[in-house]
Amino acid sequence: MRKFPFSIILIIALLSILFFSSCSNDALPEDPQKKVRAYTKILKKNSEDVVALNNRAGAYYENGQYLEAIEDYSKAIQLNPEVSDFYLNRGLAYVRTGQFDRAVLDYTIAIRLNPDSYVAYYNLGDVYYMTGLYEEAVEEYTKAIDLNPTHTSAYSNRGLAFKGMGKMEEAIADYTRALELNPELPINYNNRGNAYVSTGNLSAALRDFNKALQLDSNYALAYSGRGFTYEKMGKLKEAIEDFRNFLRFTPDKDSPFVYQAQAKIAELQLKLESNHL
Repeated sequence: MRKFPFSIILIIALLSILFFSSCSNDALPEDPQKKVRAYTKILKKNSEDVVALNNRAGAYYENGQYLEAIEDYSKAIQLNPEVSDFYLNRGLAYVRTGQFDRAVLDYTIAIRLNPDSYVAYYNLGDVYYMTGLYEEAVEEYTKAIDLNPTHTSAYSNRGLAFKGMGKMEEAIADYTRALELNPELPINYNNRGNAYVSTGNLSAALRDFNKALQLDSNYALAYSGRGFTYEKMGKLKEAIEDFRNFLRFTPDKDSPFVYQAQAKIAELQLKLESNHL
C-alpha cells in the first residue's frame, strides 16, 4: 500500500504573482474577472502597454486561466525581454499547466537578468522538487537562503528535498530552522514529524503531530501522520481514531488516499478483534 502524502511542499512564493502599478489601487476591483476587464480597457487604448499586459496576465492567473496568462506574459516579454519578473510570472503559469521544462527555462532567464532574485532560485527549486530532482532542488533552495536567510519556506522545502534524498537529519535541521523563524506554521511540525518517523524517533514525531493539531485542529495530514505513528507504537485504537479524523477533515473526498485510509481502518479493526480472541 502506498504511503499517505504526509509531507507537503510550501509554495508561498511560487504562488505570488508580481503586479506592477498601471493605475491607482482604488480604481482596481478585487474580483479577477473585473480586473481582466479593467486591464482590457487599458490595452484597447494601447496594446503595447507591458504593465497592463503583465497585470492582466496576473488577473487571468488568479482566475485559473493559465493559458491566457501565458499568452499575455509572452506578449509582455516580446515587447520588453529584459524584465526578470515577466519570466518569473510566466514560469508560475507554466508550472500550473504542467510545462515544467518551460518553467525551468523562464526561471533561469529571470536569474540571468536578476542574479539577486531569491524568489527565482526558490521557484526553480520548487520545480526541481516537484519533478523529483532533489539534489538540484537543494542547490537552488540553498541559493535562495544565501540571498535571504530568513526565507522560512525555503528551509521547509529544502527539508523536503533532503527527505527525498533520504537525508533525514538534514531535513530535521531545516524544519527546525523554519520553525525558529515561524513557530506558527503547522505544516513544518507535520513535515518534521514525518522525518522523525523515518528515523524511528516516534516520541518526537508524536510531539510534532500534536503541536500541528494544536495549531490547526482540522489539519487532515497531521491526523494521518499521527495515526501511523500510533500504529507503530501499538496504539491501534488511537490510530483508528486519527484515520477517521483524516477522513473527516481531508478536503478531497475523491482522493485515492481516502480509500487507503478506509482500508487502513479496516485492517486495524481486524487486528484489534484478533487481539481480543
